[in-house]
Amino acid sequence: MTLILACGRTSIDRAHWQQMPASEKTLYVRSLLGHEQARASKGGQPPAHPRPAEEYVRAMDAAYARGEARDAEVLFDTMGTPRR
Repeated sequence: MTLILACGRTSIDRAHWQQMPASEKTLYVRSLLGHEQARASKGGQPPAHPRPAEEYVRAMDAAYARGEARDAEVLFDTMGTPRR
C-alpha cells in the first residue's frame, strides 16, 4: 500500500524521503524520469536527466544527508543538465 501512495504523491519532503525504502525512492525518481521522457516524446525538449534513476537516488540521499531541505521533485530538477 505504501508503494501506491508514494507513486501518487505529488510532493515528497525531506522527512518523508529519508523514511522511504530505497525501492520506493527509485520508483519515485523513475516516475519523474518517465514524465520527462513523455514530454520529450511529444515534441518537447530532450530529457535533462540522462542518468539511471539509482544515481539520482544516491545523489538525493547525499544532498539530504548534508542538510538539503527542498522537496524531492525540486531537488531532482536541479540535478539535470541545463536546457537550452
